[in-house]
Amino acid sequence: MSSVQIRIEKIADLRADGVEDLAQQDWDEIETDRDVFPFALDWDQLTTLERRGLFKVVSARKGREILGYAAFNVTTHPHSKNALHAFNSVLYVKPKARGSVGVKLIRTSETLLKGLGVKRIYYSSKTHFPLGLKTGKLLERLGYPVVEFCHAKVL
Repeated sequence: MSSVQIRIEKIADLRADGVEDLAQQDWDEIETDRDVFPFALDWDQLTTLERRGLFKVVSARKGREILGYAAFNVTTHPHSKNALHAFNSVLYVKPKARGSVGVKLIRTSETLLKGLGVKRIYYSSKTHFPLGLKTGKLLERLGYPVVEFCHAKVL
């Protein structure tokens, strides 16, 4: 039996292996305003950002099966132009693989992003459902203190 492999992958390779279905599952599980924001990933924009080195996806796989992924916008910060920052836009692990795969995905993402010159990683987690709260607690245990609160309003 193969072990879980964590690596940065190209969007095209992930799409070829069905990441769109996994992204839909993620959306269905966490999005609260589906009536206002229907699921519609902008693959063209993501691919353009990826080509420019501004978007990275770290996948967790067992064989060809995608167990989860973490996606990051990688850029300098307007207040710190000399340091790369990685802003996580999604962290998702299939329910059957949650636990150690998520920890491995976060830890390996750190190593891979550091290798690209990233100096700080930002994660956000949803506060409206139990798994989001667990993710926040996990991130704190892994050395990610709460540094900001994010508030959002649908207009």
